[in-house]
Amino acid sequence: MTPPPRTKTKPASAAALSQAGVPRDELFITTKLWNDDQKRPHEALQESLSKLQVDYVDLYLMHWPVPAIDHFVEAWKGMIELQKQGLAKSIGVCNFQVHHLQRLLDETGVVPVINQVELHPLLQQRQLHAWERDA
Repeated sequence: MTPPPRTKTKPASAAALSQAGVPRDELFITTKLWNDDQKRPHEALQESLSKLQVDYVDLYLMHWPVPAIDHFVEAWKGMIELQKQGLAKSIGVCNFQVHHLQRLLDETGVVPVINQVELHPLLQQRQLHAWERDA
């Protein structure tokens, strides 16, 4: 389950989870760190956890590197800490290019577990795929 960031669906998602009666360990819940929350990854995740009424997420994704403001490495460091605290079992990114991923690796030593990107026959992202395969 991945409730979209910046929408009001998280409370409805929480209600659906509660009514479904499925044990938490049988669910895989993903949420995203939105662009304007990069300076506050901990607070943003706490808000998501509260709205979803869960103690942790299985995957916490940074939505986009936002190169113009250049906070993505600091945000990534915050996400690493959240993973260490058990609030996110896995951490990843979305829409990162090779140079963004290389910078995360160079500055933190931690490679994202996933890079969610647009991929289709007209946008094959071969360079990105090759880097991720070899990283």
